Amino acid sequence: MLIDPVDNVRTRRIMRKLGFGTLRQWGRPDPEAFYLLYHPPTDLNLCLHVSTELTFGPGHYMRTGTGAGCLQRRRKRGALFEPHPKDAFWILLLHCLLDKGNVAFRYQSNLRRLAVSAKADDELAQVAESLCLTGWEAAKMI
Repeated sequence: MLIDPVDNVRTRRIMRKLGFGTLRQWGRPDPEAFYLLYHPPTDLNLCLHVSTELTFGPGHYMRTGTGAGCLQRRRKRGALFEPHPKDAFWILLLHCLLDKGNVAFRYQSNLRRLAVSAKADDELAQVAESLCLTGWEAAKMI
């Protein structure tokens, strides 16, 4: 979950009020937090990864500097917000490539659907080009 840095303290307060505990992740950047809540009816744990920055890669050390732009372009869907489709494409693709090391089959249909909105000059397209290997131009990735 991407949040505006000005909402960080308020988010922590709300999470505590809802009963979430903080899960410490050594080596993670400061703007990240993991919140954990046990849900007795389902006997499951709910873990929320909350960050004030859009980061990728092992340990999330690749900071994109695009969080503010993504938050400005987000869209409301029902009671929730979601990334603009052009941002969603790049976020999902970078997550697959840099966090997971491949594009798993379960993500391929979403990437195809979102690719229609993506452009080679999008803010995150430039980040993708800078983080990926030489020859991986945004237009080719789309």
